[in-house]
Formats: sequence, structure tokens, C-alpha cells
Amino acid sequence: MEWGEFGSGPGQFDLVHGLAVSRDRRVYVADRGNRRVQVFNEEGELIEEWPDIDSPSGVVIDENDAVWVVSAGLNRLLKYSLDGELLYHWATYSANDNQGGLSRPHQLSVGEDGSVYVASFFGPWVNKFTPKPNVDPSTLVGQPLLLSE
Repeated sequence: MEWGEFGSGPGQFDLVHGLAVSRDRRVYVADRGNRRVQVFNEEGELIEEWPDIDSPSGVVIDENDAVWVVSAGLNRLLKYSLDGELLYHWATYSANDNQGGLSRPHQLSVGEDGSVYVASFFGPWVNKFTPKPNVDPSTLVGQPLLLSE
């Protein structure tokens, strides 16, 4: 199945850049050109929009039900609740990879050890962020949510 069409209205898209599915089968779509995340049920019916997100390029839902949105415009990872409440953000811009910052990040992944890997578009490089001991767990990207059928 498929849904949507080009445009800026509800349920329309302009440069889809990522999606993730939650436990309750809601589909979270990074609609980069429209500066928003749109949330749909699994039949493609629009549930809600999260507006004013600067260049959302990727989205990951972790095992703790946090929705992590990669903002290419802000050079940050944004942590949202499943209901669209911004809870936390981290990272900053860097013109080169040896400074540890991001340069138009586009995707993220999490290793088994909890390290976060972020692919930057203008680098091009991949940053690796390793959690420090005794860090507040609410600030960490958890393992990606895996759904069974």
C-alpha cells in the first residue's frame, strides 16, 4: 500500500526523509520539506502533525518509546514523547569531524554498547558518541524498537 502526495497540506509530503513505527503501529514520518513530522495510523490516516521542526531528516523510536528526530537544520538530535512533546536535545554544529559536532546530520543508529552513530551530510563523515559512565539515562538514545508481527 502507499499513501500521500506532493504538497504541504495535511497528509501531503515534501521530501520525505525517514520514518519509524511505534508499538501501537503509528507511523512517524519526517517530512523535511514541510518542516514537520506527520503521524499516521497503519492505514495511512493522518493522526497529527508536529510542526516547526527544522529539516527533520531521520526518525527513530527507541525501546523506551522515545521518538528521536534528526534535525539537519539545527544539527541536533531531538527527543520527543510519542505525543509530540519535546523532551530533550543534544549535539551542536561542527565544520569538521574532529571537533565532535554534526554537519547537517541525516540518519542515526545505535550500537549494542549504546554508542550512537550519526551520519552527517556535509562532512561527509559518521560521528560516534559513546555514553559516559553514570550519565542520566533519560538523555541517551535507547536501542531501536523492534516490532514483531
